[in-house]
Amino acid sequence: MKPSWRKYIIWLFIIAVLAIIFFQFSRFNQEPAELPLDKVIALSTESQIGKLAINTDILYTTDLEGTKYQTYIGTLNYVDLQNLGLNLNGIDYSYQQTGFDWMSLLIYAVPTIFII
Repeated sequence: MKPSWRKYIIWLFIIAVLAIIFFQFSRFNQEPAELPLDKVIALSTESQIGKLAINTDILYTTDLEGTKYQTYIGTLNYVDLQNLGLNLNGIDYSYQQTGFDWMSLLIYAVPTIFII
């Protein structure tokens, strides 16, 4: 007698749920620590920042040791930040493109394809 394919679907569903839980709580999804804007400006005047990137309303900062931070800046841009005292001399700065996170879609969609 052949085993029912429904048993396999149940096991695949359980595996998919466990995979989703694993990826939700894994280290890959951790966001950088919050850092106030005045601290970012202070770090820039001390030449302790290696890289800056603006992504819509968040400023991502990486210090010289490689530690990553994020700062909510609202509608400010680099010119506004310089007027507030941000020193961009010797700092690699850029704008990050906003868009759809295709990797998250794959993480959630691939197990679903196997269930069907």
